[in-house]
Amino acid sequence: MSTEIIKAEPTKELFVKMMIRDIPLDRAILDLIDNSIDGAHKLRDDENFDGLFTKLTIEKDKFIIEDNCGGISKNILINQAFMFGKPSDYESTDHSIGRFGIGMKRAIFKIGNHFKLETIHTKSKSSMDINIIEWLKDTKWKFETNIEYLDTLEENTKTIITITDLHSNISDEFDMQYFLTKLKKDLAFSYSLILNKKFKIFINGEDIKREELKIIDDTNLSPEIIKFTFPREERDEDKIINIKIIAGVSKERDLKQGGWYIFCNDRLILEADKSNITGWDNNDLPKYHPDFAYFRGYVFFDSKNAELLPWTTTKTGLNSDSSVYKATAFEMRKALKKVISFLRERATQESNFKKDKIDNNPLTQLIENNSIEDNIISIKNKTSTAFNYIANTPHNIEEKPNGGTITYWKSNDELNQLKKYLNLSTNKDIGKYTFDYFLDLVNDNE
Repeated sequence: MSTEIIKAEPTKELFVKMMIRDIPLDRAILDLIDNSIDGAHKLRDDENFDGLFTKLTIEKDKFIIEDNCGGISKNILINQAFMFGKPSDYESTDHSIGRFGIGMKRAIFKIGNHFKLETIHTKSKSSMDINIIEWLKDTKWKFETNIEYLDTLEENTKTIITITDLHSNISDEFDMQYFLTKLKKDLAFSYSLILNKKFKIFINGEDIKREELKIIDDTNLSPEIIKFTFPREERDEDKIINIKIIAGVSKERDLKQGGWYIFCNDRLILEADKSNITGWDNNDLPKYHPDFAYFRGYVFFDSKNAELLPWTTTKTGLNSDSSVYKATAFEMRKALKKVISFLRERATQESNFKKDKIDNNPLTQLIENNSIEDNIISIKNKTSTAFNYIANTPHNIEEKPNGGTITYWKSNDELNQLKKYLNLSTNKDIGKYTFDYFLDLVNDNE
C-alpha cells in the first residue's frame, strides 16, 4: 500500500471569483481609500490629516487611485500587501479601517485585468506591472516587483495604482453619471468624520465635501447620549472597544435619511438603517414609519484593534451576532424607545391640530423652530445625557369640545377684500370671525 498526495489547493480563478462576487463596485473602491486613510493614521498620531489626500480618476477605460499617505514599505509590499489575508506577524495600524487584508486585491480584481502599482516610501521606490489574465494561468501564488533602495530619506511619499483593461460591466458603470454621483454621495457620508479631520478626497478633480450629520442639542430638546466600553470590566486599551450612542431628532423630517448611522473607527458602515438589526420592528418596537422621520441615531465603535469591531468583510453591515453588538443593541433599544415616545406624542398633537381639535402644536414647533442643531461631530465627545424635551406650552393640551368644520369656497379677490376690511390674515380667521358675528346676532334676537 502506498500513500499519495491529493491536491487540495484552490485554483486562482475560483478564489478570485469568490472574493469579488459579493462586494459592490463602490464598496471595492472604498476599500482602496481605506488603505490610504490607514496610511494617514500611521503618519499622524494626532489625527490631523491636513495636507493628506486620496485622488481618484474614474474614466471609461481606466481607474487610478493616488495618495500621499506614506507609501508602501519594502517589507509590507513583499510580505503583506499582496497576501490573501493577514499573516500572523501582520504589521497593524492603530484604529485602522482596512481590517481583513483583502481589500486592495479584491478591488483590483473587481475592476480590471491589468494593473500597475508605483509607490515611494521613505527608504525605497517600488513598481509592479501585472497582467492578471496571465497571472491567473500561473499555478504559483506570487507577484513580482522592482525595488530601488534610496540613499536618503524621501519626504514626498506616495502610492499610485492604475487599473486598465477594465471588465466590460465596470467600464459601463464608470461611463454613467449616475454611478459617479452616487459614489460622491457615498464618500461624503462614509468618510464624514475623517474629512472633518482635514483629509481630502478628490474624484476627477472634484473635492468631496463631508455630509453634515446633524441632531438637535438644546436645553429644550437634548439627545440621549450613552457611553460605555466593552468588555466593561476590561482595562487593557488594546482589548477594549469604546462605544458611544447618540439618539435624538433632526430639524429635517426626511423619511429616507431617518434611522441609525453606525461607524467603526470613524468609517460609516451602516447609513440610515431602519431594519430590525438596529431595533426597528423588533419585539415591542414598531416598524419605521413617516411619524419617525425626524429620528436620528448615531453609534460609534472605536478600538485600537480593528479585529474587535463588529463589521462585515465588505464593511456594509454589522455582525449582529457579535457580543459587542448585542450589548450595544440593548442600549440602542432603550434610547430608541424614548425618542419614539416623543415622536408619537408629536404626531398625535399634529393630527389633532390639523383637525382643529387643539389650538397649537408645541412639539412640532419645538423641533422646527429650534435654532440649535449641532453637527454630530461637535457632540461626539460629550458626556452622557438623557433624552429630554421641554415645550413652551404644556404637552397635555385639552381638546376642544366636540364640533365640526364649516367649509365654503370664495374667490381670492373676495377673500383679500374681506381680510383687508376686517384686518385679518388668514382664511380661517375670516371664517371664525364671520361665524361668531352671525352667531351673536342670532343670540341677540332670541
